[in-house]
Amino acid sequence: MEDDTHTVVATAGLPDLGGDDFDEILADLALETAGRAGERDSLSDAESFRLLEECRERKESLNPNTRRIIVDLEGVREGWGEVSVAVAPYYERCRPLVERTAEVVEELLAAHPGHSIETLYVTGGGRIPATPSKLCM
Repeated sequence: MEDDTHTVVATAGLPDLGGDDFDEILADLALETAGRAGERDSLSDAESFRLLEECRERKESLNPNTRRIIVDLEGVREGWGEVSVAVAPYYERCRPLVERTAEVVEELLAAHPGHSIETLYVTGGGRIPATPSKLCM
């Protein structure tokens, strides 16, 4: 970085991994916690969309102090109410995705040993507090 100019030294990614993968994990966990895991296949396209949208919003509101994630399943299907998901199992299920991301970053840095890295942009699961923690190690 110089003044207001960012120079991309290198880029890498996982084309089959994105933020929606983290949303899916939270959706599965929320339905399991609510005792509705077997009902996922019965959701209409609109209900599935609302479920994933709710999970995306909850994921994006996470911070390092979050201990529970409240997922409003009432907006998915009437009568389903809210469910409280402990954040630790969510992070545990996300760990393989975060580790894949860390591996790509490690390979990228190893391929460019002469460059100092001032900024690392992570998209997709970058909002999960566990991701920056893992990448800063």
